Amino acid sequence: MPDPSIPANLLPEQTEENDGPKPLQAGQQILVPLEGTGTVVYQGRQGLGKVALTFDSGWLYEPTETLLDVLDDLDVKATFFTRGGWVQAQPDLTRLIRTRGHEIGNHSYTHSSQPSLEDAEMRWELNATRDALLELVGETEPYYRPPYGEYVDRDVALAGSEGYYFTVMWSKDSIDWTEPGEDIILQRVGNELEDGGIALMHVGVWQTANVLSQVISRLRERGLEPVRLSEILDWANLPMQTITAREDETWESLALDYKIPVEVLISLNSGD
Repeated sequence: MPDPSIPANLLPEQTEENDGPKPLQAGQQILVPLEGTGTVVYQGRQGLGKVALTFDSGWLYEPTETLLDVLDDLDVKATFFTRGGWVQAQPDLTRLIRTRGHEIGNHSYTHSSQPSLEDAEMRWELNATRDALLELVGETEPYYRPPYGEYVDRDVALAGSEGYYFTVMWSKDSIDWTEPGEDIILQRVGNELEDGGIALMHVGVWQTANVLSQVISRLRERGLEPVRLSEILDWANLPMQTITAREDETWESLALDYKIPVEVLISLNSGD
């Protein structure tokens, strides 16, 4: 079944044998994201009927497993931005986020204001968090979310140079960290998040965990399906480079190397 999030004109060429994409051939010229570049994202692609629920971790953690259970019960996958210090303090929860099928991005290590840091200090923040994630779960997404939503152009470029294609902001802030009340969180995310929107929430807020099932139900009532961030990002607008495929490479291995969903990589190279 083709992925409905990929436009029809980008679907890969099919073969009669398996009705899937043609195998990658040695010597084939392949478009992949240009390493070392970054872009800021406030919203995903519209017209898909999808939204992204994203959850930041700072210091608090107690509601996390309850929140994950709600997502499981309602068959929703989301994207988490974890602070490196939180990852090391909560290894079991970090593993649980990944084993439940959710994406994990980088939220710095100390949650300090990144624009105030020297280049080397910010690189350390990114790399220390990445190392912590790689040690625990073996991978991390190419997404960086700046603490407090504070960034300057230098931060986006530097994050890009460290492999983070997307500096991810949000289109709707739940303001849950202020504990505004479950009705406010439901209103701001369930009622106000629009097609292609990115919602900001936090793992350490009981009000969010308690109201999350209502938020998801309200979104679905409005015809919006919560998905991973990767499913609504505009990967096609990233700067691209052309590489030559080697004999030992596959679509899956290239997707892993360049941190891009395999179905997106195939669609970008469909030849249409």
